[in-house]
Amino acid sequence: MTTQTGHTEAIAASRVIGTLVYNTEGTHIGDIEDVMLDKLSNGIMFAVIGFGGFLGIGEK
Repeated sequence: MTTQTGHTEAIAASRVIGTLVYNTEGTHIGDIEDVMLDKLSNGIMFAVIGFGGFLGIGEK
């Protein structure tokens, strides 16, 4: 779908994966590891967020 300014409302999942996630206080709490899609509604069901660890080791 295109907006009035000609921009699309869609974004590739590959652009979202790796995005940093912050809590309401502005503290970095993790990053988006994956995006789960709802096959019935064709929408995003939820994002999987990785947190903790160092260089990917021990991350949950």
